[in-house]
Amino acid sequence: MTKKTIILILLIAASNSLFAQKGKINYSRYCSKLIAQVSNEWRMDSLGKNNFRSKFVQRFMKARIDSVSISQVRNNLGPPNNTWVEPGKIMYVYYFFSMKHNAGWLYAEYLVFTFNTETSLLLSISQGDNDRG
Repeated sequence: MTKKTIILILLIAASNSLFAQKGKINYSRYCSKLIAQVSNEWRMDSLGKNNFRSKFVQRFMKARIDSVSISQVRNNLGPPNNTWVEPGKIMYVYYFFSMKHNAGWLYAEYLVFTFNTETSLLLSISQGDNDRG
């Protein structure tokens, strides 16, 4: 190789490292990290009426479920608004949108964290809405 070729290769390599965007690991993709990141704002909206929670819903729906325990969710997000139990599962229900009057009914949306009762680990996160009389 000639000196000019070597210099050209070095310049290209240097410019790529200086001007290329560095790939950052987005830890919020992982549920455990996301729970810790949103904890303060989530707790400020404990009744789901201030609309703080709604901005995190899609992030939770897209988050990769890693080793998340019941206690981790409860410690970071606070006590659930409701708890449902099925054989082998316990579900923490968090309202994320303020209640609305809709044709005489109260309308609520919620996020459900479903845990395995034996391992106490998170199995899934789902979203729903409910008409309540």
